[in-house]
Amino acid sequence: MSEPKKSIKIDNPIEFYQNNNIFKYGNQTPLEPAFSEKIKGFDFTDELVTSIKSKRKINKLPFKVLDAPALQDDFYLNLIDWSQQNFLAVGLASNVYLWNGENSKVTKLCDLGLSDTVTSVGWSVKGPNLSIGTNNGEVHIWDIGKLKKVRVLHGHTNRVGSIALNSTVLSSGSRDKTILHRDLRCNTSFIAKLHGHKQ
Repeated sequence: MSEPKKSIKIDNPIEFYQNNNIFKYGNQTPLEPAFSEKIKGFDFTDELVTSIKSKRKINKLPFKVLDAPALQDDFYLNLIDWSQQNFLAVGLASNVYLWNGENSKVTKLCDLGLSDTVTSVGWSVKGPNLSIGTNNGEVHIWDIGKLKKVRVLHGHTNRVGSIALNSTVLSSGSRDKTILHRDLRCNTSFIAKLHGHKQ
């Protein structure tokens, strides 16, 4: 059989806990001078501590202002997209402009004419391809390295408000309540069609 545990009689619990370092009541005792001097002289190399020491200053004024006349004020349109190659694509009315972030050069990529307008732009995750959605439901694929239109995709009956272009798969959402997934390596119009979404 196990021995019964011995009970300890505690007359003053607060004094007992203070003496046994279980709880400390009152103000905290300051660090010993020798220990605090060691902390002050210690060289912290941890990134987190370094970032806490020197706070990053964020300027309240913009470093660059770009004019974008005729930019449509519509929540459902995605008319601006920045590529990993530091190019900004902007859809203004029926035109698409490219702004180079390295030299601030502006290039007019295309003009859809009076019968159509740009409703979305989207860069490829990898590669220099830009997809452009139009009000007529078309999706244009451009090779920016050659400044040449590679392909025009049909399938939507209303404006294309959102585009996501992976390396080979293009997904486009339209006001016709459909989302089309297309494999750009195939000649078929689309590989999957999703119904029921609302814009």
